[in-house]
Amino acid sequence: MGGSSAEQWIRKGIAATEKRWPGIAGQLRTAFREMRERQQNWLSVAALHAEECFREPSLQTFQALQKAAQRAGVWPAVRAAVMHHLETGARPQPSTPPWPLPESELKATTERLPIHPPLTDTLIDIAIAEKRPDEVLRWYDRRKPRSRGWDSGWFAEDRVAEALVKTYPERALAIWKRLAEAQIALTNPKAYEQAAGYLRKVHRVLKQLGKEQDWSRYLAALRRANERKRRLVQILDTLAGRRIIEGL
Repeated sequence: MGGSSAEQWIRKGIAATEKRWPGIAGQLRTAFREMRERQQNWLSVAALHAEECFREPSLQTFQALQKAAQRAGVWPAVRAAVMHHLETGARPQPSTPPWPLPESELKATTERLPIHPPLTDTLIDIAIAEKRPDEVLRWYDRRKPRSRGWDSGWFAEDRVAEALVKTYPERALAIWKRLAEAQIALTNPKAYEQAAGYLRKVHRVLKQLGKEQDWSRYLAALRRANERKRRLVQILDTLAGRRIIEGL
């Protein structure tokens, strides 16, 4: 099958499947993009990735676009426009400076879900990946609680704390304490073990900051507030014991 006939077949296949079988349409889009990659048409490849990034913004689609745009030599301008889109919702127009990419060869036929900028979840993920703690904190502070669609739950908060801990240790401590106390409030042994993991991180940072007394006071306060939770008290005592051993 020749290149042009293959492209026509893919285009027809996408049009026929996108609404009812989006997974098949996605596979066809990937096949089309791989054809352009074999041709080393990186501007077209980047434009295809940009279309996907605008329709389904995420760290994954952002990084795929980055890889293609870097090969096309246009990443700085593309990145600036994409970040502006994530912050404001304004989408760049193809072939209009400073947007350097042509129009996507495969326009979506289904309606895009509405977005509500700024897309703080994606902006946080990008800032973490790029090791930009100032931006992590900026968007974390603007993020709405329980933002839908993010890697919601304790793991996401934990990743934010890890990204902040070197530059903003007090903010990281506040997150880990909140996570630990939320797990303790669930009143079950499995949650207590999860809380212990966060408390160990609190201890590590306080020790690095030379605030061992703050750790002792915090642990004692948790023990007093939860003295009827026998399994939790045992875990807290173990943490206190480790502190003593480490100090020998």
